[in-house]
Amino acid sequence: MSRRPVTFFAAGAVAAAFAVVGCTATTTAPQAAAPTSAGPGPACSAAPSPTESWLGGWVAPLPDEIRCLPHIEHGAYSHHPPAADVQEGGENALTVTVTPDTTPDQTLALCLRITELGYGLDGPHQVAFLSVGNGEETGRYSSMPGQAPCLKIR
Repeated sequence: MSRRPVTFFAAGAVAAAFAVVGCTATTTAPQAAAPTSAGPGPACSAAPSPTESWLGGWVAPLPDEIRCLPHIEHGAYSHHPPAADVQEGGENALTVTVTPDTTPDQTLALCLRITELGYGLDGPHQVAFLSVGNGEETGRYSSMPGQAPCLKIR
C-alpha cells in the first residue's frame, strides 16, 4: 500500500475531526502579506504522483497552478466519496504543505491565492476542505463550510 491512501484517509480524518469537534480559530478576517516574489517551491520540480482511486474516492497530485506556487513543498487533491446513506456528492479536499522556512504571513497569502484560483469554498473545483501550512512555525490555515476562508488554526 502506498502513502497516498494514507494521505487520503488522513485528510478525511482531519476534516471529520474538525466537523465533529470544531477548531479553535481566530475570529477576524485574515489579512495576507504582500505576495512573495520567491520562485516556485520544491514541489514544482518534483514529478507529480499518479492519481490513485478506490471505493469511489481518489487522490491526485496538486494541480500545476498550485504545485508551482512559491513555498509549496507537497500536497494532495482528493475526493472523499459520499456517505453510504447519501446517493450523490462527496467532498473534494486540498491539503498543501509549505516549506519549513515559510512565514505565517506567506502561508496565509498562499491560502488566499489558492482560494482565488478556485480551490476554496464555493469555487469551481468544489473544494469543501482546504488546509495550507506546516505546523506552528509556518502557521496553518484552513477553509471549511461555515467559516471564513483561510482561518488560522491554533
